[in-house]
Amino acid sequence: MTGKQVGSVGDDQMIDGNHIFSGLKVLDLVSFIAGPAATTILADFGADVVKVEPPVTGDPYRFFSTTPPNPVSEFNYAWQLTNRNKRSIGLDLKSSDAKEVLLRLVRWADVVVINFPPRVKAALGVTYVALSPLNPGSSTPTSQAMALQAPRPTHRVSTSQRFGRAQAS
Repeated sequence: MTGKQVGSVGDDQMIDGNHIFSGLKVLDLVSFIAGPAATTILADFGADVVKVEPPVTGDPYRFFSTTPPNPVSEFNYAWQLTNRNKRSIGLDLKSSDAKEVLLRLVRWADVVVINFPPRVKAALGVTYVALSPLNPGSSTPTSQAMALQAPRPTHRVSTSQRFGRAQAS
């Protein structure tokens, strides 16, 4: 057999530059499950992902394993699963000094992934409208819980109706 066998034990597949997302630069402004999972997949396939976390404490997801009903463990497997293959920087996004660093990172990135609630994005100045002029060629996907986007009902809806279960008469 000629050539390099993909997936051999001992191969360092993440740094060889031959992956579908090699060369893609991703700025990760996400926490908790969906956002970190998405950027981890990009990193797994070669993207250079820089995760922004609050200084000192880091991303609150780092402490997810200590909250019930998670099993007691020495390791935070959820964190390791959804934040591997990334670089990290601590920035206080409320600080004006950190804001300049963040803007430089936005200009650097091909993709900026954000999953803050809309009010938080607006308060921090990290909305699509605010960031897209800094790097017109970049993509800025967002991930939010569906409940944040769903319109509020104008009439009362029972839990059974909301989840599609018929009510017993």
